[in-house]
Amino acid sequence: MSNYTLLMLREVGLSENFARAALAHIKISSLEPNEVIWQKGGNVTSWQLIIQGIVVAAAPISETEKLPITVYGHHAWFGEQPILNRQPTPLEYMSVTPVQLLKVPDVLVLKAFEQEVQFSKFMAKLIAWRAQTTAETLVLMKFGSPALRVVLGLAMFSEALAARSTRPPTDGIDGGLEIPIKQNMLASLCGVSRTLFSEFVHELQANGWLNIHYGKIELLSTGTWQRFVRRLRQRSLAMTDASIQSLLFELDHAAVV
Repeated sequence: MSNYTLLMLREVGLSENFARAALAHIKISSLEPNEVIWQKGGNVTSWQLIIQGIVVAAAPISETEKLPITVYGHHAWFGEQPILNRQPTPLEYMSVTPVQLLKVPDVLVLKAFEQEVQFSKFMAKLIAWRAQTTAETLVLMKFGSPALRVVLGLAMFSEALAARSTRPPTDGIDGGLEIPIKQNMLASLCGVSRTLFSEFVHELQANGWLNIHYGKIELLSTGTWQRFVRRLRQRSLAMTDASIQSLLFELDHAAVV
């Protein structure tokens, strides 16, 4: 695991010497599904990398409902903004599948940001990109119609699972991609009832955009889903009252490269 950890640290711009010195302070942890990593308003004490699994950063809107703002998949780092701002997290982070995490202490992150030029550049680009996409997604999920919440939520999973969440995604292969999460949890994450969620995913299945299996959903044509979510964010408020029919039209449009 030390070779893997060293590789991951070098990829974010840390020098060989700094990365090797950091190895002794880095920990690995495992979580079951539905475990809270940080509560909203909690202190973030480590920058974390997902070795395997899926983590969601969500804005709680009630005791049972959350709006997913960012989905993190394999090889994605998260938690950098609260650390560098030295502020509590405004979002709740939770595992939605079994997760294995690599944890870098916040003091090391702050030290690296001050001393390691390439790491500082990496962080600056990452934070700028994430701040933009987070703001756009928050508007869409907070003010969006139930149909928009469901379709955008699924598109965010496609975006996170098909490419690392540490850089703007590029178009991937238009193959299938499984979301290994049950529909009741996905409905909760999208802030809609299980009934509404089922209605919309059956519409998407009927139009050839996904397949429904027991305990999971398979998204089809993942490259199209990724183009769709980028275009949706760019249009922002113009799409907040979107119907399922208009979103299906947008997916069809995104399929034309």
